[in-house]
Amino acid sequence: MVKKKTLEKIELQELDIKKSKDGAKYQVTAKIINLPDGKILMVNMYENETQKKALPLFRLFITKKEDMFQDTKAGTWYAKKIESLPGVSWGVKGYFKIADKLSDKVILNFLPGPIYYNCIERIQRKQEEFRSEKTSRAWKLRVERIDNQMKLIDRIKPPKDIMKFIDKAYSDQRYIFYKAEKNQRYVNLSCPHCGMKERLDSKEKKKPRHNEVGICPSCGSRIIYKATGRQDHIRDIKEIICMHKLDTGFVSRYFDVYRENGPEYETYRYYEKARVIYNGSSAKTYYRCNDYYSPANWWDSNGGAYGYHVEFGKGILYTKNLDEVLDGTTFKYCAIKQLAEHNKTFVLNHSSFLYSFEKRRFIEYFIKMGLYNLTNDYVTNSYSTAINTEGANVQEILMVSKQQINRLIELDGNLYSLKLLQLEEKNGLRMSNDQISFMTENEINIDNLKRVLEYTTVGRAIKYIKQNGGTNNMLSDWCDYIYNGKVLGYNLHDEFVLFPRHFKQAHDISTQLSLDKKNEYREQEYIEIKKELINKYSFRTKTFAVVIPEKLSDITMEGQKLHHCVGTYIERVMKQETAILFIRRVDNLQEPFYTMEVKNGLIIQVRGLNNKATTPAVEQFVDSFRRRILDKEQIKEAV
Repeated sequence: MVKKKTLEKIELQELDIKKSKDGAKYQVTAKIINLPDGKILMVNMYENETQKKALPLFRLFITKKEDMFQDTKAGTWYAKKIESLPGVSWGVKGYFKIADKLSDKVILNFLPGPIYYNCIERIQRKQEEFRSEKTSRAWKLRVERIDNQMKLIDRIKPPKDIMKFIDKAYSDQRYIFYKAEKNQRYVNLSCPHCGMKERLDSKEKKKPRHNEVGICPSCGSRIIYKATGRQDHIRDIKEIICMHKLDTGFVSRYFDVYRENGPEYETYRYYEKARVIYNGSSAKTYYRCNDYYSPANWWDSNGGAYGYHVEFGKGILYTKNLDEVLDGTTFKYCAIKQLAEHNKTFVLNHSSFLYSFEKRRFIEYFIKMGLYNLTNDYVTNSYSTAINTEGANVQEILMVSKQQINRLIELDGNLYSLKLLQLEEKNGLRMSNDQISFMTENEINIDNLKRVLEYTTVGRAIKYIKQNGGTNNMLSDWCDYIYNGKVLGYNLHDEFVLFPRHFKQAHDISTQLSLDKKNEYREQEYIEIKKELINKYSFRTKTFAVVIPEKLSDITMEGQKLHHCVGTYIERVMKQETAILFIRRVDNLQEPFYTMEVKNGLIIQVRGLNNKATTPAVEQFVDSFRRRILDKEQIKEAV
């Protein structure tokens, strides 16, 4: 590599500029420089603007292995291509002019190539070759670095009892397949997990049903019954996580485990899809970037499309080696082992846990208190307002009393459960554990619940929600009903009013009545707007007329009859942001024909049935309206 200081010592060559008429941005000269390291091509570039002697604005030095650009005015160096110089765009053609024949010959001799490439194109091609070679070298080095790193991990064998661990991870999800005999009295059952086979007499025992939950009488597993005539093959997938000790820290390895189930078989396959290496100060993620059936190739987190689609991080964690793996790291006392072991099928948000723990060390206390669901929920939503990260103790962090913390532990609640307990304590409410469990399970909207609790108790609210579907949609509709009741003057403290027997019907009626009442107010306001529209836009010919909507509801009906969206413009009409006018035939003024929007003295659009465009006759009428009404109106405003 030629030193830049050596090149800077080469004297700048002056050129007598004779401005060309072909519009070139730069004039170019070239010279071979002999240096101890070998010959180098120096290309001078002069700004082609004035007819005078000038020094080069840029110099490009090309060797057999590299190129370097010098900005002679700024004294700086760039790894820049010739087509990226100031004032050059869309390639090099027409931007550069060779100042003399000798320079042309020098470049052609130093940069051999196809005869159809001129000297500027050869410079461009050579620069592209250098960059391609550099990119290729960088790619190769990067791949080698990743491969070498991954080979170290490949040498680490999975735990010897990994299959036993996987089997336990699936212990909450097994099947019994069944098939009825022709006489329908006997049913043959088979559990592929334990190999149990049984011939059930339906006169003595109840027949199973497809997707019914039960217990295997042989191995005691929780099972789901599957009728072989409807589903005789099932593939399940879970993620498992293994961690291993490294010299510089540890690696977390993420596997997809596939289980194939049928009446006579239960088989497992697992494939590694991601690795995260923690070296004590940072984490580096690697993705498996080819299909699972090929030898593993890995790419790091800068691999773009190679890794963006890989989902990992939430899985069942292998725990037997964790004490050894985490010893000597910042995670030694993080209690992740206790969190993972409290339930053998617990799906842990592993990657988020490690990230959050380094910033929120109080997570350790949550786990040791038995707040497992809260911990897992919090590491996924670490910016939740339910947690006070500045708290000095657990009570301050959770923002509830000791009594409520004990209830939270008893419930093994999550962040939502904690918010309910905070609400109970702040507002003086009373909620049973069963009620909190129901609301947590259904994630009942707390803000909507607060609105309802202004008129009733938690118990009565939940009972009514359950009676009417038990969902957030029902609660939302109930809040709408209460809002409409306020508008209509209902006595919402009357239980008969607050808890209507036929809720959906009562909701729909209140919505319509409320809408009608709102429209009454708006119709009164529209009277004044209508008067102004009549004064400004009334217009008629022998064939057509501009009709001002009599009521706001007329605009809605216009949209419904002509099948377009003008009904949505009412709010803009009321704010006088736009005007909606009807074009009608003079011989049938009541029948919708065309709808016209006028805004700021301009016709924005004219639409007929199904948004049909104007006919020539209607277009002529619209043009007359524009000239005789709108243009005059604008002249008045201007004066």
